[in-house]
Amino acid sequence: MSEYPGMIRHQKELLLEYGTKLDGIDKDFIKDIFFPTLEQIQQICEEKVAPHVMEWDEIGVKYENGKAVFPPGVMDAFNTFVRDQNGPRLYEALIPEEYGGAGFPSLMLGPLMEIIGYYDMALTVTLGLGATLIEALAMYPDNGKAEKYFPLLREGKVGGFVAFTEPNAGSNLKNVKTTSTLDGDNFIVKGQKIFISNAGFGELGIVLTRYVVDGKEQGTNAFVVETSFPDADDDSKPGIRCTRLEEKLGIHASATGVLEFNCRVPKENLLGTLGEGYQKVLERLLGMRMGVAFQSTALAERAYQMAKEYANQRVQFGKPIISFPGVANKIKGMEIALLKMRRFAFEGAYAISRYQRRQSIKAKHLANINEQSKKALEQFGDLYQQSLIFHVISKAKMYNSEVGWIIVDDALQIFGGNGYIRDYEIERILRDFRVLRIYEGTSEIHEILINRTKKIATISDPSKLISVAMSSGSVKAAMPEFKPLDYEAIFLQRFPSVKDVFRPEDQEDPYLFSDPNV
Repeated sequence: MSEYPGMIRHQKELLLEYGTKLDGIDKDFIKDIFFPTLEQIQQICEEKVAPHVMEWDEIGVKYENGKAVFPPGVMDAFNTFVRDQNGPRLYEALIPEEYGGAGFPSLMLGPLMEIIGYYDMALTVTLGLGATLIEALAMYPDNGKAEKYFPLLREGKVGGFVAFTEPNAGSNLKNVKTTSTLDGDNFIVKGQKIFISNAGFGELGIVLTRYVVDGKEQGTNAFVVETSFPDADDDSKPGIRCTRLEEKLGIHASATGVLEFNCRVPKENLLGTLGEGYQKVLERLLGMRMGVAFQSTALAERAYQMAKEYANQRVQFGKPIISFPGVANKIKGMEIALLKMRRFAFEGAYAISRYQRRQSIKAKHLANINEQSKKALEQFGDLYQQSLIFHVISKAKMYNSEVGWIIVDDALQIFGGNGYIRDYEIERILRDFRVLRIYEGTSEIHEILINRTKKIATISDPSKLISVAMSSGSVKAAMPEFKPLDYEAIFLQRFPSVKDVFRPEDQEDPYLFSDPNV
């Protein structure tokens, strides 16, 4: 088996493989422009993040007068990434060229965030939501939104947030209760959002609402909103307020809180079509879920590197513990899994980039397409594209968060008792990782999404789209079987050498002196 190439080298290999498949991207661009950006990001992390991340975790984000106050040094790092004229200017890099940016595709955002997440996942959350806004505005730049907000984002003058989740609308976002009603040239938005990343920090965000006309629901609306928008009842105060920040298990240096809405939103800030906000939100979720795939890879990589170093240094019974099969097998397994995880993440980023560039149908299918295939693509092309991208993204998000969790847990196991105390960073990695199996859709939700989309998404011949799309199996969500999870089987799969020790319940009692009469 070949030696594990490491994060940066593997990223570069995958960037060349996937990046050159995108229109307008060639090897020279990737090598001359993007490779140096990767290296610059890593250098900044070494200088601005690595020395402070344990302290940031210990201090956490504080809530003061409706604002999130970050630990000393966090905003310095943030500014270096997005504002510094000599820095990578991440937001400017992602803004389309026609609006003064470099136009980097989503494929190139993922590895950048992976490097930052390797050092501090909390910082990727703070930074990443600005990127989410840029992607949304790039797809729906109408009514002057792009001209108004891109300059603010390009200079890093605003942080971003996405306000979707509510007390009764987590995975089921169609159940939102926050309302939007038209009042002249404005919409009145009222409601509460919870678990909002960058609450108290982000000044610009996206909010999903239930659209109400004359007391009746007419679909959903999504808006780009500013926290400075006036209160619907009192123009002298802001209409979006952060009322609390949550105390979390992990990512302590990231702000997560509650936002209360009672604001006026200009009509031109509607995102997409009136009444179709849910579909626009789904598109935003794609990029955010892709981000989780890269975050998972980043933390798993960090845990692996730490565990490998510790296993080589830690001596027991006169030998480094990496010489024992129980440890060595874990380390080698991590290397194999990381290669697959990073590829899944890149596949997701590549799929989004193709979707944004309207390249979702594979080129080979368009070269010599027959009339029947053309008809299929005309009738069901959108369904195929949506199924394909949701399938790829859900696969990456679910696999990487679940397998990554096992890697991080096993890495802590290699540290033994030392891994359980806060003097060692692996403890923080485990706490930070746990949310990745939950946010941006739980693994259980993604299991359903994968089953729902795989029948169409895995089609290799577009002429078969009609028959597959019209079958009931492509429409109904395949639900997992109601069957108790066999935890013993999972345990024995991981430790097969002890299988014969764990006997059935009806096996004869093996203890010689269990009978008091003997």
